[in-house]
Amino acid sequence: MKKQPKKKNSTKIFFDFISIVIALTVLLLLMQIIPGYNWVVNSLILGTYKTIAHYPNITLEQKWALKCGFDYRYLNYIKKQTPKDAIIIMPTKEEIFPEGEKSDFKNAADCIKNKAWATYFLYPRKLVYKYEKGKNPYYAKANYIAIVNYRGYDALDYQIARKEKHCVLPLHNKAESQ
Repeated sequence: MKKQPKKKNSTKIFFDFISIVIALTVLLLLMQIIPGYNWVVNSLILGTYKTIAHYPNITLEQKWALKCGFDYRYLNYIKKQTPKDAIIIMPTKEEIFPEGEKSDFKNAADCIKNKAWATYFLYPRKLVYKYEKGKNPYYAKANYIAIVNYRGYDALDYQIARKEKHCVLPLHNKAESQ
């Protein structure tokens, strides 16, 4: 005996429709009251959709570069220049955004000053920030330093002939330590 397809319950469909209308109404109200909701909808959801629609064939690396700009490109540079077991001293907020100077980095939550965000891109490398000196046991084991805005060269135990504005360097000269 064949099973008859279940007839859709019009009452259930009506309540589902009402639930969707209520959820959308609440979301729209929250967008007006709480700025974070507006940001999520307009920047993350709609902004991401527009980017995907405008650039349908770009790579993941290119998508991150579009979204995060110089911060991502700098972290990607660090990733390519350091081994996976590197322990990297990261700059302070004051070095990233020097007072009275224009910074190439963006002052946002998703920035190299955010340890969790930067670690996401550089894993399995370990990151220690200068404010963690004496608190994080990895700080004393660091073997690289991230240079930003020409700051950080003073931590090296060797001299650099040509200083770059942004780079990552070994803390110790390998030729001298052998």
